[in-house]
Amino acid sequence: MSDHDQIWTNAQDIAGIKAEQRGFGERLDKNDKLTDTIHKLTASVETLTSAVKEQGQQIKDGLEKQGERIGAIEKLLALAEQNAQEIKDLKGRVNELEKAPAKRWDKLIGAGIAAAVSGGVAAIWALVRGGGTP
Repeated sequence: MSDHDQIWTNAQDIAGIKAEQRGFGERLDKNDKLTDTIHKLTASVETLTSAVKEQGQQIKDGLEKQGERIGAIEKLLALAEQNAQEIKDLKGRVNELEKAPAKRWDKLIGAGIAAAVSGGVAAIWALVRGGGTP
């Protein structure tokens, strides 16, 4: 092989090496871009995870507050039922008190009738026994 052929072969080898080197550089650039994308994606996932945790905590807190509200409502319902029973009892007492004057008048009228009948019987008895006018 002549010097010229040797130089030509070396030049071709150098050109091949340079082409390979450019290929490696392009691959490294692509790998760098992929690495940057992976870092951005990782940061996005971390942000999203944090946001999901925060929302989960907010939901948990909201459910606890709802549970407290439901407990308070249940207590109010129990109190309302108790108040309804007390109102029913009071209504019964009011009805009894409203009927009481009528009962008193009934007793008074009954006593008056009894007195009149007793007086009449006594007068008749006096007439029968005494034979005269009272």
